[in-house]
Amino acid sequence: MIEWLQDYYTDTFIRHPENVRRKISRGKPPAGVYLITLSNTPGNLMEIMPAGLLRQKAFMFRCPKIIGMALGKGSAVQLARRILEEVYEQTGDFGLSDYLMQTRG
Repeated sequence: MIEWLQDYYTDTFIRHPENVRRKISRGKPPAGVYLITLSNTPGNLMEIMPAGLLRQKAFMFRCPKIIGMALGKGSAVQLARRILEEVYEQTGDFGLSDYLMQTRG
């Protein structure tokens, strides 16, 4: 099942994030939406992927926790950068998971 960060990040191009989230959770993601997830790969902090991958049920059940969404790959990269900058400014390191769980649930 898809797991979302309680207070997930969005870029400014997504007008109604809750509606987009609902569509993604139902397996019908809008075109052009990219998701930022925590990474399951050792040594990586985040992954950026097109939301369309979640149409595959096998992938939907293995998807890491979603921490953000953006419209377009370029916006997703910028959002990921913004998240990392926030984490580093607040903590002085890149403990992404710990920071997100403490500040955004």
